[in-house]
Amino acid sequence: TEIAVENPSFEADVLGNNQAGPITVGWNAAGFPSRAYNPTESRLPSSAFDGNNVAYIGTQRGVINQTVAGHTVQADSLYVLRVDVLDRIDTDLRGYTLRLVAGDTVLAEATDPVTPVS
Repeated sequence: TEIAVENPSFEADVLGNNQAGPITVGWNAAGFPSRAYNPTESRLPSSAFDGNNVAYIGTQRGVINQTVAGHTVQADSLYVLRVDVLDRIDTDLRGYTLRLVAGDTVLAEATDPVTPVS
């Protein structure tokens, strides 16, 4: 069974070229800066992602998360979380952690698992 993520590509947040703004639909953002961002080609090749926007999570322990209501985690089930991690051309990626969480339980975690697309 597929579990839908609301606003998966951050397109519900309408932004002009090279503009950033709050992530307003479907996601909770904390830390600074955690924002929706519409990058230009000079910052991030558009071939690296779908749509116009990405989530930008800054260096000050930024976090974005989404609670998917109406689903109960089932024992002995396979859950797959697909995420693209990108590095802006004009910055250095300082590391990241991805977590799949049910309630207070971390089901899976990956820290710097791959070199991001840049």
